[in-house]
Parts: sequence; structure tokens; C-alpha cells
Amino acid sequence: MADPGDRKTKKSFVSQRQMRNRINARLEDYVRDFSDSNLQEGIPSEMQQIVHKPPTNAAAEQLVTAYYVNPISPNNLPAPSCEPVRNESSDSEQAHEQIVPESYDENSFDDEESQTIESSDDSDDCYDYSEIDWSLYSSDDDDDVNNLACLVPTGDFGSSVRNSLAEWVVTSRVSRVHVNSLLKILKNKALLDYLPLDTRTLLKTSRGKLEFIDVPPGKYHHVGIESVLVAFLSHLKRTGRPIPGEIVIFFNVDGIPLTNSSASEFWPIIFRVIGFDFVFVAGIYHGRGKPKDVNQFLAPFRDEYIRLKINGLNFDGKNISVSIKGMSCDAPATTFLMNIASHNAYYGCRKCISKGVWVANISTSLETKRGGRVTHPDVNASLRTDHSFRQRSQIQHHNKNGVRSVAEDLFEDILKAVVIDPMHCVNIGVYKKMLGIWFNDPFDKIRLKKDDILDISVFRVGLSKFVTSDFARKPRAVEDLPRWKATELKLDQNYLGPVVYKKYLSSTSYDHFMLLHVAIRLLTNRDSCGRDANYANDLLRLFVSNSANIYGEKFISHNVHSLIHLSQDVMIHGCLDDFAAFCFENKLQTMKNMLKKVVGLFNKLLGD
Repeated sequence: MADPGDRKTKKSFVSQRQMRNRINARLEDYVRDFSDSNLQEGIPSEMQQIVHKPPTNAAAEQLVTAYYVNPISPNNLPAPSCEPVRNESSDSEQAHEQIVPESYDENSFDDEESQTIESSDDSDDCYDYSEIDWSLYSSDDDDDVNNLACLVPTGDFGSSVRNSLAEWVVTSRVSRVHVNSLLKILKNKALLDYLPLDTRTLLKTSRGKLEFIDVPPGKYHHVGIESVLVAFLSHLKRTGRPIPGEIVIFFNVDGIPLTNSSASEFWPIIFRVIGFDFVFVAGIYHGRGKPKDVNQFLAPFRDEYIRLKINGLNFDGKNISVSIKGMSCDAPATTFLMNIASHNAYYGCRKCISKGVWVANISTSLETKRGGRVTHPDVNASLRTDHSFRQRSQIQHHNKNGVRSVAEDLFEDILKAVVIDPMHCVNIGVYKKMLGIWFNDPFDKIRLKKDDILDISVFRVGLSKFVTSDFARKPRAVEDLPRWKATELKLDQNYLGPVVYKKYLSSTSYDHFMLLHVAIRLLTNRDSCGRDANYANDLLRLFVSNSANIYGEKFISHNVHSLIHLSQDVMIHGCLDDFAAFCFENKLQTMKNMLKKVVGLFNKLLGD
């Protein structure tokens, strides 16, 4: 077994091949100096025959071992296994070794030191060590150092390594201090000269080069639609994918608080190209609270889009048309962008002209009843149209400040383009609300028993091993319901619910739940959603109509009422997954994970 110390010493050399060449060169130098000197005088002829022999394998092994520890020179050359020749001269009593070659191959040396010796005027006699078994000192260990030539990359290889390393830094959330330390080691110790020494250079941070627009109470940086799309098309071209003649995008705007202890938050404008999985950033706002003026916030995005819509996007000699098909946001963000009444207002439905009804809270104690909410039980109200919306036919639906949002300039038909997001409306909204009633309702008539809830938790956890990798999250216990993510709720609603809850819900509650389950499954099927949309709409209308009889009038909130308009969006934009906000929420989470400090927010987000 190799000594760890020897192995560590061996790693400091480039390769076995260059090590062998250096040994040859050192031996040549030593033997030449020895043969040219007067030390051979007086050596008997029978001893000359011993000297003029190739070294044995043992001798070569000693030479290699000595070279790993100390560079070979005439002063520290180890004794070979052949019998040493002693000089008979009185000038020296020291024993010397000689290894005399028989032939010379002009291509036997290929490193810099060997080439220098080869070109020397004194190198008329060179030697052949072909009889040496070099495998005796070659290593089979996987950690041997490879030839330095393999570490000298081409341009494409160096760029690929830099890009992969930058992606790893961002996705793994490695701190800048640790990345800088790693880069110094790779550059100085591993001799990877194509890597930078600083994280900012690796991530191509645009420090000091960003332009900001004052949007009270913060600032806005516009990344740009055209620049992002050009980079996207360039990627398609590099990967050999066809360049589309038309680019249709869906965009999203949402606010995310950066910390729990401050009001600092950012509102990015992000979009995706329909037919692709990429999500891009068009602009970012950062401040203490959301922008006060929606028109100031959206103006750069609106202006650039209008220009692209008129002139198109020129790429690689082609003019590509650009259009916005829709906007998918949660209810609060949508009301902000459209500058309309809040979703919990009396005229808050953005699809129909129904007027809400106030329902007071039901108290479970003798205290005075307090509070309540606006509900929307009307399922037969007239639908809004693009014309009625722009003409302000129902003035109560629009914000009292009377300001017209520039978001209206982005769409041909704003009522069809602004969709109801299934993730926030159905999964996080309606279905999580139903689960909360089943598990936590204050009234015993509706709430499940504790033993039943425990059985459901055990059943759900037991199903985890049968859930395939297609689902990002596995089922959890009921006690974790407040922390269930949208993907978990979607899995439970579309797949697990009919099996898990059939034994424990009453027949009325279970049948009511199945109305929602079947309708959403029909609208999620990409192949048949258009054909089944009308039937699914009937099921959802029946679900909303019967909700008050089972869970009370307070149950029919804005999200529950919006279910009756979901099929309309499916018939225009495709299945629910085609316009759900899952991809946008994932992008927002990725952006938030990139931030470790609020300072330098824009530079960190735009670093790659």
C-alpha cells in the first residue's frame, strides 16, 4: 500500500511521462559529465563492461524514488543496484555510478528541460532506456495528476466551465466570500487561468452600470423585453432549435417581502414565452412598499412593448412579431395593475357585474358579533365586456381616483386577456379553505373527529412512497396544513382527495367536493379541456350554488365565486396549467433566494 506522504509528494508533478523524461535528462547530464572527466582513468577493461550496461529495474526504481523526494543531480544521485566502480586515482576515493547508453532517439524528450539538453553541443552521446520497465513506478491510483495539457482549455471549454460554475453559485446560494476563496484555489493551485478571481466577474455583475427610474417610494430598473428576447433567440439558435416567426408572451407581476422585519419588498415584471419553459425578468421595482403609481411602474414596460408590437423584433435577418396574450396574477396584484376596486369590494368581480352581499361573522360565544365579509352568491350576473370596461359602464368597479391604468394598452381585449389564476384561486384559495373547514371548523357538525383526522394523517403519509417523482412534494400530515404548498394542495385535490376523504366525509360534503374535483380535472386535461369546458362550467356553477347550504353563506368569497368564470378562460387560453402562475412563483422564489442582503439588490438579481 502506497505511503500517503509519498502520494502527496507525487501529486506536485505534472505527469508520469514528463517525470520520466526529466529522469532521462538528469541521467544523461550526469553520465556525460562523468564520462568527460578524468574519473574513468585507470578503470580496468573488465570493469568498463560492467559500467556500459543499462540500469536494472531496481536501479531505475531507486532513481524515481529519489526524484520524487529530491531533484536528481550528480550530488544526490542514488547508487544503482549494479556493482559500483571505484576510481583508482588518488584524487578521489568516492564511488561513482555509470549508466552508459547504447542508442539515441531524437524524439525521446518532449518537455522543455529535455529539449534544452537535446540541443546542447555536448549532447552528442544520448542513451536508450527502453529496457527499463516504467510500469514499476506508474500509479493506478485515481488521484494521480493528469497531464497539464488537458487543463489548458479551448475557448468553448473555458466558457462552459465558467457558466456552469456561475450557475452553481446562484442555484446553491453560495456566499461570495466562499466563492472567492474557491476561485483563488482553482486559479492559483489548479492553474485554471481562464477563471476569474472575484465572484462579481464570474457572475458578470453589472455594478455601477444600472439605470434607475424613481418610482415612489422606491426605484425601478427596466431590464428590457427586446434584449431578453434576443438572448432567448440566440440560445435557440445555438442549440439548433427553430426560430419562431411569432413570439407570444404571458406576463406576471407580484410583490414579495424581502424580510420579516422590514417593509422592504420588490415587485418584478416577469414573463414567459408560450410554448417554452423559460421565464424572464423584464423589470424590477424595489422599495418600502408597493409602487404608489401603477402607471409610473408599468410605463417602461408598456412603451417598449408597444414599439415591439408595431415594428417587430429583428433577429438574424428575420422580423419576428411580438404580442402579449394575457396576464396571470393573484387577485390583489390584478386589482393594483388594473386600478380597479379591491377583490373584496362589493363590485370586486372583474368578470361579471354582480354586487356582493355583506355576511356577518357567526360568533361561537356570548360576545357581541363583530366583523364579516363581502360574499358573491350571484352566479347569473351579466358578464363584463372589453367595451363596457373601457367605457366605465359600472363606475363602482373602478378605482375612485379615476386614473386609467396603462395596462389597458397592453391588450386587445382586457377581459379575455386578464385571467383568473388557478393556483391562487383554486388550490390556495377554494380547496385550502375547504380543508380548513374539515379540520378546524369551530362547529362540530362540520369538523371531522380527532381520531378521523389522525387516521387521515397516517393514510396520507403512508401514500408518500407511492407518489411518483412527477410531483415535487410528498403528502404530509394534517397538522402541517398551514404550511402546505400549492403543489401539495394540487396533488391532494386532483389525485388523493377522492380516495383519502371518502371514508370520513359525510355523503353531502363528499359529493360536493367531487363536483370541484371532476370539474378541475376536466379543465386540466390539455387534450379535452376545450371539449369539456361547458360541462365543467355546469359542475362549478352547481358547486358554488350549493356551497352556502353546506358551509354557510360566508363561504362564497371572491375566490369561490370566480370558479364560475374559470371555464371561460380555459376556452380562450387552453388548459389550466397553460396559464397558472406556478412557473412565475418558482421564478420569484429563485430570485428571492439569490438575495442575502437588501443592499445591492439590483446587482445581485441581475448578476447573471
